Amino acid sequence: MSASLGVRDRNEASWTQIMKIIGYMVDSVSAPVVTDGDAGFGDFNNAGRPAWKSYRRGVAGGRLKNQTFPRTNSFLGPDQPPAPMGEFRCKIKAAKDSQSNGVFCVAVRVEALVSRRSTDEALWRSEARHAAGADTNLICSKESSADEVPQIIGRWDGFSPVIIGPAMYRATPADLFRKGGISAVIGANHALRAAISATRSIIGRIRKNRSVLEVNGDMVSVAEAFRPTNVDELEMAEKIYAEPARTLPSIADGKLRKVRR
Repeated sequence: MSASLGVRDRNEASWTQIMKIIGYMVDSVSAPVVTDGDAGFGDFNNAGRPAWKSYRRGVAGGRLKNQTFPRTNSFLGPDQPPAPMGEFRCKIKAAKDSQSNGVFCVAVRVEALVSRRSTDEALWRSEARHAAGADTNLICSKESSADEVPQIIGRWDGFSPVIIGPAMYRATPADLFRKGGISAVIGANHALRAAISATRSIIGRIRKNRSVLEVNGDMVSVAEAFRPTNVDELEMAEKIYAEPARTLPSIADGKLRKVRR
Protein backbone atom coordinates (compact mmCIF):
# COMPACT_ATOMS: atom_id res chain seq x y z
CA MET A 1 0.00 0.00 0.00
CA SER A 2 2.87 2.37 0.71
CA ALA A 3 4.30 1.64 -2.73
CA SER A 4 0.95 2.41 -4.35
CA LEU A 5 1.01 5.79 -2.59
CA GLY A 6 4.55 6.46 -3.82
CA VAL A 7 6.12 6.53 -0.36
CA ARG A 8 8.71 4.36 1.37
CA ASP A 9 7.87 1.42 3.60
CA ARG A 10 8.90 3.31 6.72
CA ASN A 11 5.60 4.50 8.19
CA GLU A 12 5.64 7.47 5.80
CA ALA A 13 2.01 6.67 5.01
CA SER A 14 -0.26 7.46 7.97
CA TRP A 15 -2.69 4.90 9.32
CA THR A 16 -5.59 7.07 8.14
CA GLN A 17 -4.26 6.92 4.56
CA ILE A 18 -3.89 3.16 4.86
CA MET A 19 -7.40 2.91 6.32
CA LYS A 20 -8.84 4.71 3.30
CA ILE A 21 -7.29 2.16 0.93
CA ILE A 22 -8.51 -0.70 3.10
CA GLY A 23 -12.04 0.69 2.96
CA TYR A 24 -12.01 0.53 -0.84
CA MET A 25 -10.71 -3.03 -0.68
CA VAL A 26 -13.40 -4.22 1.73
CA ASP A 27 -16.09 -2.65 -0.49
CA SER A 28 -14.70 -4.31 -3.62
CA VAL A 29 -14.02 -7.94 -2.67
CA SER A 30 -15.97 -10.75 -1.07
CA ALA A 31 -12.90 -12.50 0.39
CA PRO A 32 -11.81 -11.65 3.95
CA VAL A 33 -9.38 -8.72 4.11
CA VAL A 34 -6.47 -8.84 6.56
CA THR A 35 -4.57 -5.59 7.04
CA ASP A 36 -0.93 -4.86 7.75
CA GLY A 37 -0.77 -2.79 10.93
CA ASP A 38 3.01 -2.36 10.73
CA ALA A 39 4.45 -1.72 14.21
CA GLY A 40 1.19 -0.21 15.45
CA PHE A 41 1.85 3.32 14.13
CA GLY A 42 3.18 4.47 17.50
CA ASP A 43 2.24 3.50 21.05
CA PHE A 44 -0.66 1.39 22.36
CA ASN A 45 -3.16 4.15 21.56
CA ASN A 46 -1.99 4.42 17.96
CA ALA A 47 -2.25 0.62 17.65
CA GLY A 48 -5.75 0.48 19.14
CA ARG A 49 -7.32 3.20 16.96
CA PRO A 50 -6.69 1.62 13.54
CA ALA A 51 -7.64 -1.79 14.94
CA TRP A 52 -10.97 -0.36 16.11
CA LYS A 53 -11.52 1.38 12.77
CA SER A 54 -10.66 -1.79 10.87
CA TYR A 55 -13.03 -3.85 13.00
CA ARG A 56 -15.87 -1.37 12.47
CA ARG A 57 -15.13 -1.30 8.74
CA GLY A 58 -15.57 -5.06 8.34
CA VAL A 59 -11.91 -6.08 8.13
CA ALA A 60 -11.32 -9.71 9.13
CA GLY A 61 -8.07 -9.10 10.97
CA GLY A 62 -4.84 -7.17 11.33
CA ARG A 63 -1.17 -7.97 11.64
CA LEU A 64 1.28 -6.28 14.01
CA LYS A 65 5.07 -6.41 13.77
CA ASN A 66 7.32 -6.42 16.80
CA GLN A 67 9.43 -3.49 15.57
CA THR A 68 10.18 -0.04 16.89
CA PHE A 69 8.46 3.00 15.34
CA PRO A 70 9.10 4.12 12.70
CA ARG A 71 9.70 0.73 11.19
CA THR A 72 11.25 -0.11 7.86
CA ASN A 73 10.91 -3.17 5.66
CA SER A 74 12.41 -6.16 7.43
CA PHE A 75 14.05 -7.49 4.31
CA LEU A 76 15.78 -4.24 3.34
CA GLY A 77 18.80 -2.74 5.02
CA PRO A 78 20.46 -3.85 8.26
CA ASP A 79 18.83 -6.08 10.86
CA GLN A 80 16.49 -4.23 13.20
CA PRO A 81 16.17 -5.05 16.91
CA PRO A 82 12.68 -6.06 18.09
CA ALA A 83 10.68 -3.61 20.18
CA PRO A 84 10.65 -4.16 23.96
CA MET A 85 8.29 -7.01 24.80
CA GLY A 86 6.39 -5.07 27.47
CA GLU A 87 5.64 -2.23 25.05
CA PHE A 88 4.49 -4.63 22.36
CA ARG A 89 2.25 -6.61 24.71
CA CYS A 90 0.39 -3.36 25.45
CA LYS A 91 -0.17 -2.78 21.73
CA ILE A 92 -1.57 -6.30 21.31
CA LYS A 93 -3.96 -5.85 24.24
CA ALA A 94 -5.11 -2.45 22.97
CA ALA A 95 -5.80 -3.94 19.51
CA LYS A 96 -7.77 -6.85 20.99
CA ASP A 97 -9.72 -4.68 23.42
CA SER A 98 -10.85 -2.45 20.55
CA GLN A 99 -13.31 -5.10 19.34
CA SER A 100 -16.58 -6.13 20.92
CA ASN A 101 -16.60 -9.74 19.71
CA GLY A 102 -14.14 -12.36 18.55
CA VAL A 103 -14.49 -11.97 14.79
CA PHE A 104 -11.44 -9.67 14.40
CA CYS A 105 -8.19 -11.62 14.35
CA VAL A 106 -5.00 -10.03 15.63
CA ALA A 107 -1.96 -11.71 14.11
CA VAL A 108 1.52 -10.90 15.43
CA ARG A 109 4.64 -11.21 13.32
CA VAL A 110 7.64 -12.73 15.05
CA GLU A 111 10.65 -10.59 14.07
CA ALA A 112 13.22 -12.47 16.15
CA LEU A 113 14.42 -14.68 13.31
CA VAL A 114 14.43 -11.78 10.85
CA SER A 115 16.71 -9.84 13.21
CA ARG A 116 18.99 -12.89 13.54
CA ARG A 117 17.91 -13.83 17.05
CA SER A 118 17.77 -17.43 18.27
CA THR A 119 14.85 -19.81 17.89
CA ASP A 120 14.63 -19.83 21.70
CA GLU A 121 13.99 -16.08 21.72
CA ALA A 122 11.50 -16.41 18.85
CA LEU A 123 9.60 -19.04 20.82
CA TRP A 124 9.68 -16.95 24.00
CA ARG A 125 8.34 -13.91 22.18
CA SER A 126 5.63 -16.02 20.51
CA GLU A 127 4.45 -17.35 23.85
CA ALA A 128 4.45 -13.86 25.40
CA ARG A 129 2.34 -12.49 22.56
CA HIS A 130 -0.10 -15.36 22.84
CA ALA A 131 -0.45 -14.59 26.55
CA ALA A 132 -1.14 -10.93 25.67
CA GLY A 133 -4.12 -11.96 23.54
CA ALA A 134 -2.75 -12.46 20.02
CA ASP A 135 -4.89 -14.87 18.00
CA THR A 136 -2.10 -16.18 15.81
CA ASN A 137 1.63 -15.85 15.22
CA LEU A 138 3.29 -15.09 11.90
CA ILE A 139 6.77 -16.54 11.60
CA CYS A 140 9.24 -14.87 9.21
CA SER A 141 12.88 -15.57 8.45
CA LYS A 142 15.60 -14.13 6.22
CA GLU A 143 17.15 -17.52 5.59
CA SER A 144 16.82 -19.18 2.17
CA SER A 145 15.90 -22.40 3.94
CA ALA A 146 12.81 -22.99 6.09
CA ASP A 147 14.79 -25.04 8.62
CA GLU A 148 14.24 -22.55 11.47
CA VAL A 149 10.46 -22.57 11.15
CA PRO A 150 9.84 -26.28 11.95
CA GLN A 151 12.04 -25.91 15.04
CA ILE A 152 9.60 -23.33 16.41
CA ILE A 153 6.48 -25.18 15.25
CA GLY A 154 7.66 -28.39 16.90
CA ARG A 155 8.02 -26.62 20.26
CA TRP A 156 4.97 -24.37 19.91
CA ASP A 157 2.64 -27.18 21.00
CA GLY A 158 -0.43 -25.77 19.24
CA PHE A 159 -1.02 -22.77 21.50
CA SER A 160 -2.51 -20.87 18.54
CA PRO A 161 -2.51 -21.06 14.72
CA VAL A 162 0.77 -20.29 12.96
CA ILE A 163 1.08 -18.32 9.71
CA ILE A 164 4.24 -18.03 7.64
CA GLY A 165 5.51 -15.60 5.01
CA PRO A 166 8.06 -17.54 2.92
CA ALA A 167 9.50 -14.49 1.18
CA MET A 168 13.05 -15.82 1.36
CA TYR A 169 12.62 -19.60 1.56
CA ARG A 170 10.29 -19.61 -1.43
CA ALA A 171 11.67 -22.87 -2.87
CA THR A 172 10.26 -24.91 0.02
CA PRO A 173 7.38 -27.12 -1.21
CA ALA A 174 3.96 -26.15 0.15
CA ASP A 175 3.32 -29.76 1.20
CA LEU A 176 5.99 -29.41 3.88
CA PHE A 177 4.12 -26.45 5.34
CA ARG A 178 0.86 -28.37 5.32
CA LYS A 179 2.41 -31.41 7.01
CA GLY A 180 4.13 -29.17 9.52
CA GLY A 181 0.83 -27.77 10.80
CA ILE A 182 1.04 -24.32 9.21
CA SER A 183 -2.43 -22.73 9.11
CA ALA A 184 -1.87 -20.20 6.30
CA VAL A 185 0.81 -18.89 3.97
CA ILE A 186 1.06 -15.20 3.01
CA GLY A 187 2.33 -14.06 -0.38
CA ALA A 188 3.15 -10.56 0.74
CA ASN A 189 3.83 -8.49 -2.37
CA HIS A 190 3.94 -10.81 -5.36
CA ALA A 191 0.96 -9.26 -7.14
CA LEU A 192 2.45 -5.76 -6.88
CA ARG A 193 5.86 -6.92 -8.10
CA ALA A 194 4.26 -8.76 -11.01
CA ALA A 195 2.25 -5.67 -11.91
CA ILE A 196 5.40 -3.50 -11.91
CA SER A 197 7.20 -5.98 -14.14
CA ALA A 198 4.30 -6.18 -16.60
CA THR A 199 3.82 -2.41 -16.64
CA ARG A 200 7.49 -1.75 -17.41
CA SER A 201 7.41 -4.31 -20.22
CA ILE A 202 4.24 -2.97 -21.86
CA ILE A 203 5.22 0.70 -21.57
CA GLY A 204 8.68 -0.07 -22.91
CA ARG A 205 7.25 -1.79 -25.98
CA ILE A 206 4.81 1.05 -26.62
CA ARG A 207 7.63 3.56 -26.40
CA LYS A 208 9.85 1.51 -28.69
CA ASN A 209 7.20 0.83 -31.37
CA ARG A 210 5.35 4.14 -31.00
CA SER A 211 2.15 2.12 -31.15
CA VAL A 212 -0.23 0.23 -28.86
CA LEU A 213 -1.23 -2.27 -31.54
CA GLU A 214 1.51 -4.79 -30.84
CA VAL A 215 0.81 -5.01 -27.09
CA ASN A 216 -2.96 -5.18 -27.33
CA GLY A 217 -3.05 -8.99 -27.23
CA ASP A 218 -0.98 -9.11 -24.04
CA MET A 219 -3.42 -7.10 -21.94
CA VAL A 220 -6.93 -7.72 -20.65
CA SER A 221 -9.74 -6.00 -22.48
CA VAL A 222 -11.15 -2.67 -21.31
CA ALA A 223 -14.33 -4.51 -20.26
CA GLU A 224 -12.31 -6.93 -18.13
CA ALA A 225 -10.39 -4.04 -16.56
CA PHE A 226 -13.68 -2.55 -15.35
CA ARG A 227 -15.35 -5.86 -14.42
CA PRO A 228 -14.01 -5.91 -10.83
CA THR A 229 -15.70 -2.54 -10.25
CA ASN A 230 -19.10 -4.25 -10.66
CA VAL A 231 -20.19 -2.46 -13.82
CA ASP A 232 -22.94 -5.05 -14.37
CA GLU A 233 -24.61 -3.99 -11.13
CA LEU A 234 -24.73 -0.38 -12.35
CA GLU A 235 -26.38 -1.42 -15.60
CA MET A 236 -29.08 -3.31 -13.67
CA ALA A 237 -29.51 -0.40 -11.25
CA GLU A 238 -30.04 2.03 -14.14
CA LYS A 239 -33.06 -0.03 -15.25
CA ILE A 240 -34.54 0.28 -11.78
CA TYR A 241 -33.58 3.77 -10.61
CA ALA A 242 -32.86 5.91 -13.67
CA GLU A 243 -36.27 7.42 -14.44
CA PRO A 244 -36.71 8.05 -18.19
CA ALA A 245 -37.65 11.47 -19.56
CA ARG A 246 -41.39 12.03 -19.32
CA THR A 247 -43.70 14.55 -20.88
CA LEU A 248 -45.05 17.31 -18.64
CA PRO A 249 -47.13 20.37 -19.51
CA SER A 250 -45.23 23.64 -19.79
CA ILE A 251 -46.53 26.47 -17.64
CA ALA A 252 -44.73 29.06 -19.76
CA ASP A 253 -46.25 28.41 -23.20
CA GLY A 254 -48.95 25.86 -22.58
CA LYS A 255 -47.28 23.36 -24.90
CA LEU A 256 -45.98 19.91 -24.05
CA ARG A 257 -42.22 19.51 -23.86
CA LYS A 258 -39.88 16.84 -22.59
CA VAL A 259 -38.25 17.58 -19.27
CA ARG A 260 -36.02 15.40 -17.08
CA ARG A 261 -36.52 15.51 -13.36
